[in-house]
Amino acid sequence: MTASQINNCFSSFIKALHPHFPLLSLPLDVQNTLEASPLLFWTIITVASRHDRASYRALQPFVRKSIAGVLHPSGHGLQSCQALCLVCLWPFDAEDPNDDPSYLYAGMVSHLALKMGLHRPEFAHEFKDINDAFDRAQHNHERWPTWLACQFVEHMLASKNGVPSGIRSDWSSNYKLRNQDSPAQRRISPILRHHVQLCAIRDRHLTAIAYQGQTLSGLRPPKDREGYLKLYHAELDDFEAATSPLDPLSAVFLNMSRVTIAGFCLARDMMPCDHQLRLLLRSGLYSATAILDLVAPLAWETLPVHVLRSLLYAGVFASHLARCDMDTFSTEPMIVLERATDILRHLAHGQDFATRAKIVLETELHRHAKGASSVQKRQAGVEFHARMEANMYWDLVESDKSRHNWNQTANDIYWKLILSEANPISPTRRGAPSAID
Repeated sequence: MTASQINNCFSSFIKALHPHFPLLSLPLDVQNTLEASPLLFWTIITVASRHDRASYRALQPFVRKSIAGVLHPSGHGLQSCQALCLVCLWPFDAEDPNDDPSYLYAGMVSHLALKMGLHRPEFAHEFKDINDAFDRAQHNHERWPTWLACQFVEHMLASKNGVPSGIRSDWSSNYKLRNQDSPAQRRISPILRHHVQLCAIRDRHLTAIAYQGQTLSGLRPPKDREGYLKLYHAELDDFEAATSPLDPLSAVFLNMSRVTIAGFCLARDMMPCDHQLRLLLRSGLYSATAILDLVAPLAWETLPVHVLRSLLYAGVFASHLARCDMDTFSTEPMIVLERATDILRHLAHGQDFATRAKIVLETELHRHAKGASSVQKRQAGVEFHARMEANMYWDLVESDKSRHNWNQTANDIYWKLILSEANPISPTRRGAPSAID
């Protein structure tokens, strides 16, 4: 790459991608970043070159090989953690979703951050940091924001894989996030703060609802679950009231959490829905629509993957809401499904998350078109199969697609999924690796 191309990539990253998740401290100097951490430097260049698909594909193998150096003690450093977080937020292409190393990267970055003591920035002197090729004062300012980013990527990737987060939310972290009086806390971006606060709420309730139940699925009994879902919904309402107005991406994450609640309400053992559950389903549909309204005016190509995943979740929820025997919701769910599919179609490049998510939603559209006038359209809720943090999205998307060969063209994959509808295969084993993301 030429010097001009590199400068353009840095400028593009700072202007277009960084505002969506302000992990790095600005201003960001090209030469200083390269000297301090070649891994961070080339990660920034790579994620910022997504608009140039040839350069993007050429740079990915180099960054992947560089990440292996993080395992060596000389690779331990704050910038290594930041680079891994960026790769988790804007993941590279993967021929097969099961080969996507993002979840492994999230484990690496969380363990490295703990080893370096990023979770206790006030006691940095007690932890060893080998990489000293940067300004020490600036390094101390970046420890806490980097730890928050590590928490977020680990939570999101664990949740996507249907397992509890490996980093438990603790009182001291939550207290510091609520207390904005200190200069250190005022330097934290509201986007970063709100995302991690929502992670703490999600982790606490999802663990109680879908992991600690004494059942094979991990879910609590229906009556207990209903109480937790209402409590979870109320806490999200309190969070929104305390932080309003939220930035668009934090609002997307909040609404994605509400869609998660509504997904649990579609469980087969909670059917038929009573009035209270119908209200939660209505809230979920409003939230799915809100996600689309919030994302629509943004620059889609610059969005981190958890925002794109919210589109997939909104579409899957809307599709299965439309298939349940509830005439209350009319045609609204299908409008959500079609809008989510349309956005993901614009972002699909062949071997990325958007392509696989698009195929899943297109398959849902095909099912509706095929069964529009048949009994197949109506079903008595969703059956949960997954162990650990069971959720509708694992059961209906992740585990169901792990049996397909994704190393094909997008069109071939789509038709293979359509044909498989006529010859269904038994569900994959519980806890099988994810295959959509």
